[in-house]
Amino acid sequence: MACWLGIGLLPVVERLTAPPWGPDEAVLAFFVRLHQPALDGFFIAATWAGSLYLLMPVTVVMVLCFIRRGQASAAWLLGLSVTGASVLAQGMKLMLERPRPSLYASLTALPADASFPSAHTAQITAFVVAVLSLCGRRNWLAWLGIVLAVAVGLSRIYLQVHYASDVLAGVLLGVFWAGGIRQCQRWLHQRTDGV
Repeated sequence: MACWLGIGLLPVVERLTAPPWGPDEAVLAFFVRLHQPALDGFFIAATWAGSLYLLMPVTVVMVLCFIRRGQASAAWLLGLSVTGASVLAQGMKLMLERPRPSLYASLTALPADASFPSAHTAQITAFVVAVLSLCGRRNWLAWLGIVLAVAVGLSRIYLQVHYASDVLAGVLLGVFWAGGIRQCQRWLHQRTDGV
């Protein structure tokens, strides 16, 4: 349950890092200096990996595969991790209403919703944490997932649609939420085995 307590502390983090916050502005300035066509294209593509337009169909297919194999626990873990992270991120956005960065021009259209936390980052992080707990850390696909999650987080800053603190909060939200789901599953499994 300590994982979910961490989620409860994220609004405090938002207030402590509310714009204008020097480190956030410095990170945005650093990334804007990196802009060049090749990187622009890479990060525009990478950001889609955290989008529900891509991530939800992948999650649904994987959940259905787990169900078909009789792995209901895996299906619940993955499904609840991704959807829960998304719902929590959107709820925090509505509650906290942090404006999007406006120091530099964004490379894509600014989303209409608030900035904190990064839902793209929370969603891909929750997905990867769930997959890691199912596949183990030795699976090369799990490591590919970590690289993808890092690319999504960096893309949100590079594209100037999020502050670094938004992305960090998205990572924490995804880790805490998916980790909390996994811990609950273990606890329930231990209780049912003991009966």
